[in-house]
Amino acid sequence: MLRFTDGTYDELKGASKQATGTCDAAPLRNSAKAMRKELNYNLDARILQDVISPEQGGLFVAFVHGKHYDGKTLLTIDPHGAHGVYPEEISLETYDEGKRGIWSAFHYSAEYAKGTASSSGKNAVVHIEHQQLETEIDKSGRLQGKAVISMVARVPGVRAVPLALFASLRVSSVTGQSGEALNFVQENKQEDPEFWVILSKAMAKDERFNITVHYGGSDAIQSEGSGNYYPVARNNWYPNFASGEFGEYTTYDMTFRIPKRMTMVATGNLVSDTNDGNHNVTVWKAEPPITVAGFNFGTFKKEDTKLEKPPMEVASFANSDPPDWVNRVKQNSSTAGTYFGGPVGGTGQALCSMNTTSLNKKALGEAQFSLAVYSEYFGALPFKNLAMTQQTATNYGQSWPMLVYLPMSYLLDETTRHYLGMSEAYGYFTVVAPHEVAHQWWGHDVGFNSYRDQWMSEGFAEMSASLYIQYVYSKEPQRFTKFWND
Repeated sequence: MLRFTDGTYDELKGASKQATGTCDAAPLRNSAKAMRKELNYNLDARILQDVISPEQGGLFVAFVHGKHYDGKTLLTIDPHGAHGVYPEEISLETYDEGKRGIWSAFHYSAEYAKGTASSSGKNAVVHIEHQQLETEIDKSGRLQGKAVISMVARVPGVRAVPLALFASLRVSSVTGQSGEALNFVQENKQEDPEFWVILSKAMAKDERFNITVHYGGSDAIQSEGSGNYYPVARNNWYPNFASGEFGEYTTYDMTFRIPKRMTMVATGNLVSDTNDGNHNVTVWKAEPPITVAGFNFGTFKKEDTKLEKPPMEVASFANSDPPDWVNRVKQNSSTAGTYFGGPVGGTGQALCSMNTTSLNKKALGEAQFSLAVYSEYFGALPFKNLAMTQQTATNYGQSWPMLVYLPMSYLLDETTRHYLGMSEAYGYFTVVAPHEVAHQWWGHDVGFNSYRDQWMSEGFAEMSASLYIQYVYSKEPQRFTKFWND
């Protein structure tokens, strides 16, 4: 089964005889189902992108019903980057449930011959230069958003623009820069995590234009109770670059409206913080350009300090009350494994409060010392502030520009963690905060061009954490050795 917008038809027509009989449409239906249900990609919209452009398309996709290895093999050639391996144009993958994965991905052979093949290539159809985001979140976690997106065309003839948006956030309208209503494509949320905007005219290469998108929905943010919220959609709670999670640097102006008496923390510099009726309204500005925008909010208690070297404002935020599921764990300790991943032990008295604010200053101190150590080694950051924030997830941390998400378990005391079956495996709780702070350098200040380079940001963050251990525990050198042995 072949689907294409390049010159394949002319090649086949010139090299074969005309077929007779009826055409079986089942392979077309099966290929469409495979893309939507199994590969979660809207190939029809990608083909439309080339069909409505005045330029010649270059897409070629072959669904190979293989006999030797697997009946679900896919070869993709896309000049704008094959799905999942941007910016590389060619990929070979299998999508059988038991044999799923990308086997090979690479650039055009002509690029290797000329020595121009590079992961730093930018072959997406547009680059997003600026986002102006207005976001309102109610007590249930439902989000309503408006995004004014400023873009520049990277190739001639752009009429269909792909954007990433969390699947349950449904677009209600899109308008162009003159206010004209634009068509858009957004399929069932189970089948297509992107949406495509159809421009009113084809754009010339390097032409700048704006679109305005209104969207909203539930599930992108989970209300965990007692003023705790979990942002599920970390990088696509707004219409974002479709070809990759990071790698594109963009400036942001953001306004958030959240329920009164709650605190918003976001990527950027806080411009204003006011109350409007039953809402807290904050305005944020992110300059210089950053790789992704994000936020965290809740009934936070704040600890903060100012560093002289490097000159930065550092703050730590923990929720005043634990999420509702903590009460369920207290009442039935057998449910702890659902949230903490292991069996509980010891005495139930350890779960009396599960309060996280008592260790808020620990997060602040570790951020403060990490920034001091890393700045000596790697130079100052372009950012002037950093926020360490509690998230209700207990099994991972994450770092966005100027914003760190810390697992709730990190802010529990050792006795409580021991009762919950959370051991200090591989020194995790010792280094999770300094590791995530290190990503301000490795992953954000110093980005990566493609998925082939992304692993290095983790490697440098781990190396940075070892420097932190070496300085903080200078009288216990065995900790440094143990870290690297682990």
